[in-house]
Parts: sequence; structure tokens; C-alpha cells
Amino acid sequence: MNSTASVSAASVYRFRDRWIISPDKRTTAGLVVSSEPFVALPLDVTNDDLGSILMKALALSKTPIPHPVDWKAIAAPRLAAAVVKSERTFQLNAALVQVTCDDQYLTFTPTRNGGAVGESKGFHALPDAAVKTLIGSDASVGEVLRRAFSQCS
Repeated sequence: MNSTASVSAASVYRFRDRWIISPDKRTTAGLVVSSEPFVALPLDVTNDDLGSILMKALALSKTPIPHPVDWKAIAAPRLAAAVVKSERTFQLNAALVQVTCDDQYLTFTPTRNGGAVGESKGFHALPDAAVKTLIGSDASVGEVLRRAFSQCS
């Protein structure tokens, strides 16, 4: 990637019945968090629409946000988009692909879901399964994103 200043990022979660796409924004303290807007789409959305929403989320990710003081408040819109009431339920039902973008390339990094408790809880990047591709049409972006989810575990 060219420089961290020109890199944008987004999180894409897949559930049994929907996708949730959100920009990953840097807080004023330097932490990167998934943030609003959280866009929920049906699983059968077209690749064109899936790619379009992802590219919009990536564009929004460059805007910094204040560092959260209320973590439950920052999580509430994400949980609402997933139609779940707790982080535990969210974690147990989600798969995640993290997407970064520089001026020319998109990188799709699948993750392993370590569950909601224990030392391995949370999502863990699988860098060996990452796919780097030139930025293409929205439909091609959506297609690559769907394929990246096949590597999640």
C-alpha cells in the first residue's frame, strides 16, 4: 500500500440472512473501529449493489471520529443492523472479511471466528487467504467479496 494516509478500510459481516457493511474509521486516539453507517443488505443482493455499497463504505472510512467514551453506544447501531441484542450473539453468528483499499488495489482479508469467550475469542485475520486485486467494476468487487467469504472459518 502506498501510505497509511491514503488507505481506506471497511468491515463486511455475513450472517445467515444478510450482509452488513460499514466503514472502519480511525478515532482521534488512533484506534480503528467499525462505525456508522452500518448498511444491511439481503444475501441475494446483486454483486453490483454489494460492490457499490462496499466502495461507498471505503470512501467514508477516511473521516476520523472522536474516540468513543461509551463503547455500548458505538456498538448499538452495529447490533441493530444485525438484528441482535448482544455482542455474544453477534460474534457467534457472524463471518467477517476486512477490506482495505489504496489508490489502485483492494485487499480482501478473510477471518477466523474465535467465538465469544476464551483466549481465542473475536475475529482473527487470515493473511495467507487474503486476495489483492485491482479496483474494478462494482460487480467484480462484489464477486471477489463473496469469494473471500469462502475462506472464512
